[in-house]
Amino acid sequence: MEPLLINDSLFFWHKGRVRFSWCLPWDDDYTDEDRQAFISWALDRGVDGVMMRLLDERIATPFKNGEFMGELDHIKFEKFMNFICKIKALGGKMVFCLFDGPQQGKACKYPYHHDRVGMENFIKFACQVLRPFAYAFVLGCETNEYFDVATVKYGIQLMKKYAPGIPCSSHEQWNPDKREFIGGDFCCYETRNHPRDGDKRSVGDMVNEVNYVISKLPPHVNMWVSEFNWNNSERCIQQARAIAEIPRVIGVGMPLR
Repeated sequence: MEPLLINDSLFFWHKGRVRFSWCLPWDDDYTDEDRQAFISWALDRGVDGVMMRLLDERIATPFKNGEFMGELDHIKFEKFMNFICKIKALGGKMVFCLFDGPQQGKACKYPYHHDRVGMENFIKFACQVLRPFAYAFVLGCETNEYFDVATVKYGIQLMKKYAPGIPCSSHEQWNPDKREFIGGDFCCYETRNHPRDGDKRSVGDMVNEVNYVISKLPPHVNMWVSEFNWNNSERCIQQARAIAEIPRVIGVGMPLR
């Protein structure tokens, strides 16, 4: 068994509802209270990492008026930097997920889906600012939904160019029977169920899926199972513990206790 290098919590519960850790940077619906709630959740459960998304198609943007590569919203940016400095002071491992987007065929708000220059400009900006804090970089959330394999490989290449020495990959609900592996230093994997339905799956069924996908990876690439269940349940903990015991799993995206 490989040592578990990161145990983050992609989801956390606050005031009786699920919250998403990758919305913490500057989504308008997330407050300082939410950020502190995540820290308390993580400390109580032995979580040592967090993955945070920087840009999506809805409201998560560091730019004023939602304009891609426009004027920086300094109030949002300062709050975010204060938060990640707090995480760093606590010894937390931070993974920054750069993009999110709509499913293929849907209208794109931001030009990076078809603009390699704009994509590179944002990657350069994000990597240069966040490299001192980064445990790893992830190109995007579910990039199989909106980037082809060539674009993902290009993005990973750019992240490695602008953040040398930092592990890089992309988060995908990857089906090895339908899509080529996108490359990177690790496989950041989402299981095939929606995370709200994680409790509907048996521990054994989820373990079998992870083992199968790992068998299709290049032999030098290990897996971080970052997304599989968002429920605050005993089943979720059982799944997390079982996944952590799988050979070549180096990360688990929910608490083990």
